[in-house]
Amino acid sequence: MERTGNVLKLDSPEVRDLVELLNSDSTLKYIHVDTATMNLDQTFSRIALTNEEMRQGLVTLARHGYYSYVQRETITSFVHESRVSALWNPLKDGTYSKTDDGIVYSIEKPQQNPGRPRLLVLFSSMPPYLFTSSLSRYFTKNYNSISKFSNKETYVLRIADLGGVIGNFYLDTLTHPNNSKNIEKLITSIMKQYGIDAGDAVLLGSSKGGTGATFYGVSLGLKFVAVDPILSDEHYWNNHNDIHFTNNEIFSSKKSDIFSRLFADDKLEKSPEGTQCVIYSSRSPQHKYIDERILSNTDNGIFIDVDNPDIHDHPDVSPNSIHVTTSIVSTMLAGISLKNGRSVVK
Repeated sequence: MERTGNVLKLDSPEVRDLVELLNSDSTLKYIHVDTATMNLDQTFSRIALTNEEMRQGLVTLARHGYYSYVQRETITSFVHESRVSALWNPLKDGTYSKTDDGIVYSIEKPQQNPGRPRLLVLFSSMPPYLFTSSLSRYFTKNYNSISKFSNKETYVLRIADLGGVIGNFYLDTLTHPNNSKNIEKLITSIMKQYGIDAGDAVLLGSSKGGTGATFYGVSLGLKFVAVDPILSDEHYWNNHNDIHFTNNEIFSSKKSDIFSRLFADDKLEKSPEGTQCVIYSSRSPQHKYIDERILSNTDNGIFIDVDNPDIHDHPDVSPNSIHVTTSIVSTMLAGISLKNGRSVVK
């Protein structure tokens, strides 16, 4: 272990000492971990998926606000969240912005001067490669062509999911206990800044982004379209060795408990007709949890089962439902009233 100022270098066997070290020292800003002794040509997070000691080290780093930002041969480098703005190029050049509360976002202006401004809020899914060391894993750009299908008066707000190992799922964590309040604050402040009425805002996300769209759509009472949202971690804990790194001390509550509490006060029932849309697939392993939390408990919504034979797993739902998704989002942004109902489409 070698330390120079606020920079620490260590080998993989020394990862076991991180808990004690970080609990006693909050001045470190950069940590470089060399995994050469493990003879594995993999990123730190990929190694951690099957190595319990490395997993605990990675969780400890995330719990203390350190995020991997680059992989150079066998060395994975981590930066403390307080220095992310000085390191993440899109933040440095102004492509992304960051609120005083630490929420990273981007805003795309309308194609024409809005007489009646609209807002589309996009929440990111998981990155294409879960184990990337790049900070881009927190800000996957889904629906890149969505503005082509949206009202030309629409602002597009994209919100990053900065935190945890590969994201906070836009929810609260022990490290960021006010994360949800800060995201709500961002959405409402953007609406106020651009004069956007609540009925002219639509939230959209798939997978992890669907988790965010559902949570904030319900909590803020805004229109939302959630594509195969992850409302429980059970499938990934039981079948994929906790591949999202959520079964640990980073998260204060289980998703199943969070959404049970969110839906407990009949917020699903109180929303106006045609403002809640869940697009899912009975072919996806997430169907069970979506059914338990939403489909079996309310008829107040637009519920669309995409029964496409090309859907074999959860990641297949979003690309095979893009036609339905863009149709619903465009209709909502146009201000056209929709009726509740259940449909099956190919």
